[in-house]
Amino acid sequence: MYEIGVNPWVWTSPVDDAALAELVPRIAGFGFDAVELPIEQPGDWDPLRTRDLLAAHGLSAAGVCAVTPPGRDLVDAAPAVVAATVAYLKGCVDSAAAVGAPSVGGPVYASVGRTWRMTAAERVACYADFRRALAPVAEYAGTRGVSIGVEALNRYETSVVNTIDQAVDLIDGLPSNVGLMIDTFHMNIEEADPYAALAVAGPYIKHVQVSGTNRGAPGSDHLDWPRLFAVLAGTGYRGAVCIESFTAENETIATAASIWRPLAPSPDRLALDGLAYLRGLLG
Repeated sequence: MYEIGVNPWVWTSPVDDAALAELVPRIAGFGFDAVELPIEQPGDWDPLRTRDLLAAHGLSAAGVCAVTPPGRDLVDAAPAVVAATVAYLKGCVDSAAAVGAPSVGGPVYASVGRTWRMTAAERVACYADFRRALAPVAEYAGTRGVSIGVEALNRYETSVVNTIDQAVDLIDGLPSNVGLMIDTFHMNIEEADPYAALAVAGPYIKHVQVSGTNRGAPGSDHLDWPRLFAVLAGTGYRGAVCIESFTAENETIATAASIWRPLAPSPDRLALDGLAYLRGLLG
């Protein structure tokens, strides 16, 4: 029913041409169907070279992940910062179109780790600012046949969008190619009922990321995965489902994702265990 993909962040960061040349054959050999491609810095990987590399190994590009370190913000930021972030996101759209990925997803509203308190009125204004800033990106993506998936993050990583209800509110009024990127890790923290929240997200889902509730392999945790995938099937979503986790061996990415200990005996083991569980569950 679903292609099963994986993000190279399981093994390394940054994900560049050299990393993909090493990892794509291994990912294909493990039996994955697709690869999720983060863009930490423009030019890290060449889209046409990556397209050909994936094709040579029978893999598809599941999606492009927009990465928002400090200084990439569309809300509560200086006009020059917003303009630079819009330019970065349009570059992500170009890469997605070139590599054949259907979507660009991520916390595209603000940099990860940036938090501040907002009154209800301030939140309304913040969301309106986001819609204005993202509108040209959405229009540009539409001309390239690419969707934008906005990702809600947990409360420790952002104060802008934590829940599916907030994310739906955030994108209200934007073109239909703007929707949601689901991440089960964040939903486990923020949603009182992640299965009901997934049903609410259904009409808007552009991409799905999965990981265990401790950021490890799906199936090694307490989430009711059969129930979750039953709800997902009912939404009509038929895109890729991608394992997203992070290596503890890269200081920058481990710190950003709060990975303070290895989540599996090895990155290969995390990927293989997650794939085996998902394949057994989904067929």
